[in-house]
Amino acid sequence: MRADALRWALAAALVAAPAGARPQAVPGSVFLVKNNSAATLKCRYRVGEGAWLKYFAFKPGAEFSLRQPPGVREVLFFCDPPVKRVSYRLRPGERYSLLPAGDGGLELRDIDT
Repeated sequence: MRADALRWALAAALVAAPAGARPQAVPGSVFLVKNNSAATLKCRYRVGEGAWLKYFAFKPGAEFSLRQPPGVREVLFFCDPPVKRVSYRLRPGERYSLLPAGDGGLELRDIDT
């Protein structure tokens, strides 16, 4: 009897788990990056072949979101160290996250939804 009650309680807890704990789908026309590091980063981006935009402060837990302009297939995203010195190519509809890398720095990773 007690084991059955425990199983029911466990099942109810799993069903009631918040949806926010799972990655959320990103609309196919949005570029999205989340800063999952503990650092405020200095980042910038470039839309298509346009010029690099000014740096912005990318705070821990914040999300960068950009609706896809017509005719634009990619956005380049760049942050100063401790992020690896790479211009990351973003694809619309993909979710990206800045996370610790094996070398002690940070890197941008594609997150499967």
